[in-house]
Amino acid sequence: MHCLRLFLHAWQIKMKLSALYALTKQFLKLSPTVPQVLNTMKYSMRFFSNSFSPAVSHDPLSIGVYITYHCNLECPFCWNQTINKKEFLSQQMNIEEFSSMLQHPRLKNAFRLSFVGGEPLIHPDIFQFIEIAHSNKKLTMFPSNGLLIEKRLDEFKNSHLSSLQVSLYDGNISDQIRNVELLRSVNLDIDIALARYVTTEQNSLDYMTEVIKMSEQLNLKQVCFQNFIATSKENENLCIFDDNIEILEYFKDLDRKYGKRLNIMFPAPLKRNIKERFCYDLYTVVFVGKNGILAPCSSIVPPDRKFGNLSDDQFWNKKYFLSHRKYFTDKFPFNPTCEYCYESSSHERTFI
Repeated sequence: MHCLRLFLHAWQIKMKLSALYALTKQFLKLSPTVPQVLNTMKYSMRFFSNSFSPAVSHDPLSIGVYITYHCNLECPFCWNQTINKKEFLSQQMNIEEFSSMLQHPRLKNAFRLSFVGGEPLIHPDIFQFIEIAHSNKKLTMFPSNGLLIEKRLDEFKNSHLSSLQVSLYDGNISDQIRNVELLRSVNLDIDIALARYVTTEQNSLDYMTEVIKMSEQLNLKQVCFQNFIATSKENENLCIFDDNIEILEYFKDLDRKYGKRLNIMFPAPLKRNIKERFCYDLYTVVFVGKNGILAPCSSIVPPDRKFGNLSDDQFWNKKYFLSHRKYFTDKFPFNPTCEYCYESSSHERTFI
């Protein structure tokens, strides 16, 4: 057990360093502004010294933008219950709103931007958004089911999109892989990663090897496995915890076998000890919806005025964000969504 914990600690450090190295390379390609560099350094000092307080002196490093709530799939397991709901379908962001958002004094110095929803490729203007963000020195990415790639292949050709995360779903995988192949045939500059949720079930664990092999066959640089997010105590057993020794040993074996050829982001195990929980999202990212309403992370959906609004320039250090950071563990879960979210276990985002 002690040896495994040492491995887990070393593994987490490796993942952080790998993510940092990849982001640094992309960051420097942007020829970042001096304010962007200084803002990132402010956070980095806190990150490496592990000294965080509720009030922060840096601005968000990342922005998640809800550009649409439409999706071309109806997945019964989708964690975002706003998808394809009538009351949200009209909340589609337009170019004017998007451009204005990037000029917000608290968001100008962010260097990463993710388009979320919904399926981002449904939005007719997403490739214009990408170019606007690129001109504002933002790395851009979005998670996607990848099924609409072929329809927008011509737009992908000259796109400055930084990275794309294709989430593999049973019943669609052959089409998803074919579309990734098509995309790689027209634009090799986009960093693509296959993504898959993993549970404690044996068939789910076994399938990790298949995803790794698919990634290798596609000549991708990385693959992303995510821990299952339970919705209640009834399916908590599907989540991977830090005391699931055999599963962590299995990850260790996979890393030993494939880790030198591929950057494998393994599922971040939930920590049983609440006092060991920590969420970097609360210090790095803000999610923005139509009309400037906010959410503190991708798991707390939808954005809501109770979390803040861009109309208040000081939202980053106002009531909700300060309270969530201060009471994250003391009153865990401060927000019910946090209880089974793997981001709450000191997981550092790779893509957003």
